[in-house]
Amino acid sequence: MRYIATVYSNSTHEREYEFNSRSAINAANLYGRCESGEVVTVRTLSGREISRAVWTPENGGRYLRVAVW
Repeated sequence: MRYIATVYSNSTHEREYEFNSRSAINAANLYGRCESGEVVTVRTLSGREISRAVWTPENGGRYLRVAVW
């Protein structure tokens, strides 16, 4: 199944990629730039949000999975 990964941050424009996984962490590792305030969201082709990850610079920096309501 195909999904849309959206990546944006405080310092870059929003970018979209077609993606094969439901995981925002996987999308972040492929398409993210490890920038402050970066958010990676994975949606179905119909637009339903299914996964989200944010970049945190703490302890050397990493992506954290966040809840989707």
